[in-house]
Amino acid sequence: MEINALELAVAIIQWPQWCHRRVDKYEPLGSDRGRSQHSIDCTIPASLPDYYVPNFADGITETSSNSQVIVPVALVAKGTLQEFDARNSSDESIPVLTRRENSSISATMLEALFLEQAGILSDASSELLSEAVHTIVGDSANALSVAQELLQAGRFLNKKIIDPELFPVDGLIHTMTLNLAQGFLLFVVLPKECRNQRVVIKISYSWNFDVGLSRTAKRRAFLTGRRSLTLPMTGPSDAGSYHLEFRIPQSVRCKGMRIPNPNELVEVGAAEDNSELSSRDSNYSTIHLNASYKSPPQVNGAWLELHGAKSLLSWASLIGSFIASGLMWMLVLYQSQVVTDATYSSAIALFVTLPALFLGFVSIREDHSLGQHMALAHRIVLIIQALLLFFTAGVPLVTKDACVIRILWLIFASAGTLLWLLAILRQFVGQVAKSRFMRVLYYGANQPELSLEQEWRLNL
Repeated sequence: MEINALELAVAIIQWPQWCHRRVDKYEPLGSDRGRSQHSIDCTIPASLPDYYVPNFADGITETSSNSQVIVPVALVAKGTLQEFDARNSSDESIPVLTRRENSSISATMLEALFLEQAGILSDASSELLSEAVHTIVGDSANALSVAQELLQAGRFLNKKIIDPELFPVDGLIHTMTLNLAQGFLLFVVLPKECRNQRVVIKISYSWNFDVGLSRTAKRRAFLTGRRSLTLPMTGPSDAGSYHLEFRIPQSVRCKGMRIPNPNELVEVGAAEDNSELSSRDSNYSTIHLNASYKSPPQVNGAWLELHGAKSLLSWASLIGSFIASGLMWMLVLYQSQVVTDATYSSAIALFVTLPALFLGFVSIREDHSLGQHMALAHRIVLIIQALLLFFTAGVPLVTKDACVIRILWLIFASAGTLLWLLAILRQFVGQVAKSRFMRVLYYGANQPELSLEQEWRLNL
C-alpha cells in the first residue's frame, strides 16, 4: 500500500486542528481490570491517504471505486489490546488496520521524515536507517534505547548514520520518534465520503491497572481503606479539548481526581459527581474532568484517590461491633440469672444468635471488587464479631459451670470491645497515615521533597 508519508505525518502533527475533542472513559470491572474507551470527535482531513480494499470477485486490487481512507486516531501503548472494539457514532463496527500494517505505515512515515530533514551521512546509511526505524516502531524490547541512541548520538549498531544536530530535542521528529518507540499509531478505515465530514470514532479495550497487582498497594488499601490509581491519558494535547471520565461504583467514594496542566502548577477543571444526570444505573456514578492543552503535559496521567468507606460494610462494622460488644457485656453482668434459669438461658442464646446471623450475612454481602481490598477489614471485623456472638450463645448450652461461663463470656466481651475500638481506629488510619505529621515522625528533619502528585494526595 503506497501512501504519501509526509502528508500523513503533517496530518498527525496537526491533530489539534482537526480533532475537536478527545474523551477517555474508564469503567472498572474488577479489582485489577476494567474497560477503557477513547472517543474522538473530528473532521476527517482531505489529505489523508487512500486505503484500497481488495475485491477478489472482480479481480480488482486497487481502484478508485473500492478505495477508503485511513485515519490515525491515537497513539496507544505497545502491547496486545484485549477485547478491542472500534465503532462510529451510530454504534456500527468499523475496521482497523492490523498491527503489521500499522508498523509498516509508521516506519515509512518516520523514515520519510528523517530523509526530508537531510540528516543522512551517506547512501550506505539509508539501509541502516530503515532497519533502525523498523526496530523503533516494532515490538522490540529495546526500541526506546535504539531511538534514544539514534537521536542523541546519531548511531545505530555502533555506526553513525545521521547528524543528531539536525534533530533538536524540542523538534517534531524527535518527539514523534520517542512516541513511536513507546507506542504505536492506531489507524481506522472509513469510507472515502467521510473526507471533510465531522465524525465520532470510539475505540475500547480491556484496561489493567498494575497498582492493583502490587502487594504493597493491597496492604495499604487494607490498612488505610484508601486506594491510589493513575489513569492513562490518550493524546490530551492532540485535540481542541480533553475530557476524562471515571465510572465509580456507589460502594466506593472518590476522595479526589486531578489531571495535570501544562505548567504543572494550577489544577485544571473540577471533579464533579454527575451520577443523577448521566448514570442510569443506580449502582454507579460518573466523575469527570476537562481541560485544554496547548502542549503535552509533563505528567501524562490523571490521579485518582478512592476511599472504601461509602458502603454498608463500614457502618455495620462500627455499629454492629458496638451492639455485639454491648450484648456480650450485658450477659456478663447478668450471668448468674442466665445460668440458673434454663428457659431464660435458651431464650438469651437465641436472642444473641439473631444479630450474629445478621452480621454474618452482611459480611458476605456481594460488593464491587474494586473496593474489596479497602472493605476487607470491615468484613473481617463482622465475621469475628458474629463468631464471638455464636460462641457466647453456645457456652451455656455446653456447660453449666458458672465460673467457666463467666470467664469465657468475659473473654468474648473483651475481644469484641477491642475489635470495636480497632474498627474505630481504622477509620482514621487513612488520614493519619497520609498526614504531614506522620512524615515528620518517619523522616524527621530530613524529609524528601514531595512530588506534585504526593503533595496533592497529602492534601486530600
